[in-house]
Amino acid sequence: MTIKSNSKEDKEHLEYIEKAQKAAENGRLRALKLHKAFGVPIVTEKDGKVVKIPADEKLAEAEAAYTKS
Repeated sequence: MTIKSNSKEDKEHLEYIEKAQKAAENGRLRALKLHKAFGVPIVTEKDGKVVKIPADEKLAEAEAAYTKS
């Protein structure tokens, strides 16, 4: 997210948003690691159907995306 602003309040707000986004991503990675550790698949929806995806597959995708940001 890129927003240009010079006000202190806007900068503080953007810093808060960035921290919240990082915390959410860290939580997602932690949940995927726990799923992998316990051998529990990720259950999600695809094309209106419930599907199970191996946790290690989703973890690899998430970690790749996380390192790019």
